[in-house]
Amino acid sequence: MSCLLYNLSIEPLAAALRTSAKLKGIKIANHTKLITKLFSDDTLVYLGRDDKFRDLKDIINLFCRASTAQFNMEKKQRHTQ
Repeated sequence: MSCLLYNLSIEPLAAALRTSAKLKGIKIANHTKLITKLFSDDTLVYLGRDDKFRDLKDIINLFCRASTAQFNMEKKQRHTQ
């Protein structure tokens, strides 16, 4: 039951990332943008070259205020190609 409840509670964050006008994510061929993967208790966000980390933090902070969730921002990693 806890997995289902977690999925329901994290979906608003996923929706906010997917519909963000500021974050473009990564475009793959003719598909929609790849912006986030959510699994277990981890969230992976893909930012495009022109995306600003500050915009991502604003979305996360809004989600945390609304849901009382906490993100471990120290755990963030940056990978570039």
